Amino acid sequence: MVRKMSSCMGPCVDMNDKYRNYSWEIRKRLNKIYRRVESVLVECNLKEWGQAETAEELLDGKFFALREGNETDDLEDIVATFPDELSAPTPAMPRPVLRNEIYGRFKAGIACFVARDSITNQLLGVIWLRDWYYPNVLPLEKRASKACAPSRLYTVPEARGKGIATALLCYTLNIAKQRGYAFAYALIRPKRIFSLRAFLKAGFAILGTVLHGSRLGCPFQVFRYGVRLASGSFPVVPVVIVSKVRHDGSTLLSMIRALGRNGVPVYLLVKGPLTYTGKTRYAHRIEQFTGDITDQELIQRLTAMLAAMGSCKQKPVMMHITENDIFNLHSIRPFLEKHFTILPMGDVGHYLEKANQLPPAVEAGFCVPQSMVLQSADELDAVCERMQFPIIVKPLARHTVGNFLEKVLIYDSPAGFVEQAKQFFDDERTKLLAQEYIPGSDQDVLLFMASCDVLGRARAYVSGHKLRQKPPGFGLMSSGVIHQDDKMEEKSIKLCELFKIGGFIGIEAKRRQGTQDLYYIETNFRPEAISPLAEIAGTNLVLDTYLAAIGEPCFACPPRPSASYMNLQLEIEAVRVSVGEGKVTWAELLKPLPGPTAYCLFAPDDPLPFFRWLVDAVRLKIMRALNFLR
Repeated sequence: MVRKMSSCMGPCVDMNDKYRNYSWEIRKRLNKIYRRVESVLVECNLKEWGQAETAEELLDGKFFALREGNETDDLEDIVATFPDELSAPTPAMPRPVLRNEIYGRFKAGIACFVARDSITNQLLGVIWLRDWYYPNVLPLEKRASKACAPSRLYTVPEARGKGIATALLCYTLNIAKQRGYAFAYALIRPKRIFSLRAFLKAGFAILGTVLHGSRLGCPFQVFRYGVRLASGSFPVVPVVIVSKVRHDGSTLLSMIRALGRNGVPVYLLVKGPLTYTGKTRYAHRIEQFTGDITDQELIQRLTAMLAAMGSCKQKPVMMHITENDIFNLHSIRPFLEKHFTILPMGDVGHYLEKANQLPPAVEAGFCVPQSMVLQSADELDAVCERMQFPIIVKPLARHTVGNFLEKVLIYDSPAGFVEQAKQFFDDERTKLLAQEYIPGSDQDVLLFMASCDVLGRARAYVSGHKLRQKPPGFGLMSSGVIHQDDKMEEKSIKLCELFKIGGFIGIEAKRRQGTQDLYYIETNFRPEAISPLAEIAGTNLVLDTYLAAIGEPCFACPPRPSASYMNLQLEIEAVRVSVGEGKVTWAELLKPLPGPTAYCLFAPDDPLPFFRWLVDAVRLKIMRALNFLR
């Protein structure tokens, strides 16, 4: 029952409203004691912004009108349609309090822009524009620039999905640019994914995350690299990883973690046993097989897996662990294309042979070492005649390994090369690539990793360099760091566009000692074992590759300036060899890596794969010690 005051005591007051106002005021004051909010920080450079310049262009063929709001015509409609979620994290404001707050905004001169139906004049959307209020979270070089903050963007429920929010935001940015603002920044709650999409479509880019709020009444703002999207931020489309070759290491594990941490269900159909990867908590379903599997059996198991997934609005995404998997599954490609969105996208088969990567690399601006393709033992003498030693030898493609069981080998003299290389060609599948060895240290090997759209345009990327390899001088990376190299990034982005392949792309090059020229090494068209380096730097490239495949915008942000990666098992061997050869001292090796550091198997949120590896490593050491004592 609604109780009202007697008329003799003045105007009637709704007691329910009065108690509601008191309750809200108490909760608001408690919220000021401790409040912690996580928001996505987005930026738009208005000097380079290239959206529509006039309202006429924005409204061409549209059913709504855009204009600047005012107190007389718009106050009551804004109060009536204001969504409660925009008040978060504070409690939803009672309507009288909300009306006073919006009225105060108009009186303070904060600009408001509205979208209304051209015929009925119904309010469809609202946005506010004010000066940017958190300068301390911006890079130092941008804090002095005049910046604005488009905020509290919303559209009424019946008007969503029609492009009104994006058009209203573009209209507001046009006005902001005319009023002399150089940059526009906005803080968007991760749960408001539709607002985030509208900002990205309007030309904004994600910078990272801002933690803001108050502790004991004292406000704080902290910038953090990386973005964690809320559950339900994008359509949940399963990922299927298929391999006919046994993989139980860092590459597969890094893919599962990068996707699973963000709520993507990951299904595995791989050759087992998965001793370490099988312990991860992020795989939704793991199916293993032993021995060889025929194409028909593989199709049957994939069909059963599709049935277990249930109906989806989009086709599941299929990813590969190595280029060898791309080649092995080529025979059932028509079935896969019918039921899956396959990564990588494009004519990747042509570039599986590394010799075919060299012409685009030259066009992109890389130097290319002298190279020869070897298909038989008869060509070994030609290598000795035409190439200057030392040379580096590696498989032409993953499916042409044959008897060549190493990643790469270095030969210092023709005699040793011819004698050993003959046995590689006992297997007729063997095809090798011999190249000039480029002098330089492990730290001269540069890395570039990117997620690309179907046209090969880089959506997000990171660059860095190796610290150590196993064995030193060539081989697998045991440790590496994030390091921005403008020349490497420029040439690699151009090379990605020349490949025209969508998905995860990893490029290696080496800086020649003395001349500092960049010499191209190779490109991999699948997630790298070192992709956790990009993830811990705040740029989840594996996730963005998945988002590109399902048609979502890029939610990745620029990487932090320092981060590192370590494969502990390889690092121990690399350090042992480096110290034994006198290349480094223990004092140099004990220097800590720039943080944060991602590890090959260990992850605080997924420790079981590492602990299983540790148990096996300790057991192996004990067995070797016992055998030695015997």
